[in-house]
Amino acid sequence: MAFRIFPRLLIGSFILLMVTIPVGFYAVWQMERFSDTLRHILAVESELVAAEKRLTDALLAQMRYERKYVLLKDRELHRQFLAANDEFGRVLEQAVPIADTPQKGRAIKRMEGLGREYRQYVEEESVWLADNRPYAVEEYRKKKDEATDGIATELKKMKILVEGETAASILELENRTSGAWRMTLVIAVAALTAGGIFSYIAARWITTPLSLLIDKTERIARGDLRADLSISSPPEVERLAASVNLMCEKLREVDQMKSDFFSAMSHELRTPLASIREGISLLSDGAGGQVTEKQRRLLAIISEESDRLISLVNTLLDLAKMEAGMMPLHCAKADMLPLVQRVIKEMEPLAVGKGVTLGFESESSLALVNMDNERVLQVIRNLLGNAVKFTAAGSEVMITTEMSEGELVVSVKDAGPGLLEDERSVIFEKFRQGISANSVAIKGTGLGLAIVKQVVSAHGGKVWVESRPGEGSTFSFSLPA
Repeated sequence: MAFRIFPRLLIGSFILLMVTIPVGFYAVWQMERFSDTLRHILAVESELVAAEKRLTDALLAQMRYERKYVLLKDRELHRQFLAANDEFGRVLEQAVPIADTPQKGRAIKRMEGLGREYRQYVEEESVWLADNRPYAVEEYRKKKDEATDGIATELKKMKILVEGETAASILELENRTSGAWRMTLVIAVAALTAGGIFSYIAARWITTPLSLLIDKTERIARGDLRADLSISSPPEVERLAASVNLMCEKLREVDQMKSDFFSAMSHELRTPLASIREGISLLSDGAGGQVTEKQRRLLAIISEESDRLISLVNTLLDLAKMEAGMMPLHCAKADMLPLVQRVIKEMEPLAVGKGVTLGFESESSLALVNMDNERVLQVIRNLLGNAVKFTAAGSEVMITTEMSEGELVVSVKDAGPGLLEDERSVIFEKFRQGISANSVAIKGTGLGLAIVKQVVSAHGGKVWVESRPGEGSTFSFSLPA
């Protein structure tokens, strides 16, 4: 049976005249503080993350039923909207007791107010719809959009607050364990002066598991959420290690819940979107009667937006499959040069329309690469499409291919405004959109570069960006040759 920390130190005190007893008291105190912080993370912050997801689901449900109701004027849809709005309110009420900071409390109160405003606008609009009288449709749509956008913003703020507090709690744990390690070491040195070898052994009994905990907290801070911390003794630290592993599992579950939500949402949207696109096509062809020129223009706009939504849904599904390791690669030795030339030819009309010049340079001989041609084409299209999109008219986008240290490197250099330093480290994360050096938000879904990273990583390669404010950006990826 493993001895607890205090008995070990008590035995040593008889040999070292009670010199090392403070080590046990200090270590136990730090462990309890560590455990308290972990319990707070699991009990409060994890519940807030779950509440944020439920609020997001309820908000999306409200928006979906409200928009269908305005379109179809079906009272059942109106009832479902009210039910979703009530659920949103119930989740907010449940979140109030666990909102442990004034900022979170204010965010919940603002969401309550915006939720009431949203419901009020829908109720007012329903009266007009019931009477079948004309009303300011655009004005109500704008008010509803402002309310839902405000709720979404508050949800995002609350999520950022929770994530920031979790990171701060982890950092606090790391600082506490570091402080415990230093104090233990000081006392151990004093014990070495008095008693020699036994003090060294006593210090190792305590500092070894703490070092493992420090290493694990550092890896958690870097995003490594594997529950692989194994400490069998002493029992207090073993329990703490189990708490750390449980925290990792909970955080991984939260991340997986987020991925599963987007995957499920995308899968459910694809079929109705395809039906909408087919219906638009039939209407455009006159299946529902003669179509006026104005109606034809409106149908063309709707068709274009449907295609854009379908493309977004397919992108979300592809990303979910890649993250789950379910996207198969059909790799074979192939030449990179024809793929780059093909994408340049595809992008040329877009570049000409923007007044952007496409340049291309390549080494005379490039090694064959084991790759999936379609997936690598997707990577090149994303990088070159972004470069053309954010390069001003009259400028040039340069594509280069070269061999470097046994790898084939493809680079796309644009003449855009460049990225801020903080953005360069997160630009390849999903749903993260860059902020250019002139503080202009880059419009998009934030998925293109995440897919680029997934595809390149699946090929055993690397992707990176080099950028300076006012000097454009160079996105590069390398594949083993």
